[in-house]
Amino acid sequence: MRSMIVYRMAIEKDLNCIAKVFKDATLNMYKKGIFQWDKTYPSREILREDIKKEQMFIGLFEGEIVCAYVLNRECNNGYENGIWEYSHSSYSVIHRLCVAPKYQNMGIGSHTLKHIERQLKRLGIECVRLDCFISNPYARRMYEKNGYSIVGHTDFSTRRFLLMEKRL
Repeated sequence: MRSMIVYRMAIEKDLNCIAKVFKDATLNMYKKGIFQWDKTYPSREILREDIKKEQMFIGLFEGEIVCAYVLNRECNNGYENGIWEYSHSSYSVIHRLCVAPKYQNMGIGSHTLKHIERQLKRLGIECVRLDCFISNPYARRMYEKNGYSIVGHTDFSTRRFLLMEKRL
């Protein structure tokens, strides 16, 4: 199935389905005691802005959205806390990587990371940065398994996130 996922930039018409994927994923995390996202983040307005800025991408399997992510160069001020090993390299930042609960534990997240990395390499980008909620063991394990290293941490509101990086 993973090899049959088609990735593309999200469009306004996708917003309702994308919002549902994030809502379902948030509820699924709550059931596991992971309070990474809530009713205000990521909001429908944030997702709409991601689409308008042409930074939101989706993965589709048989016409259904199985994952979504944002890719850009935006970092919040907390990224200054990172001891970036590749501080002089070109980079992109992954935000809000989300796999629909129905498709979790099938390797979709790792497959999506590999897809992102291939795309960035083709564009000449040298490394990837991201932040990972410290209390989400599933995401942390996935990133570490895929070669991302912890380079520091930052806090968003009352939540702590690990800063991670990978050289491509």
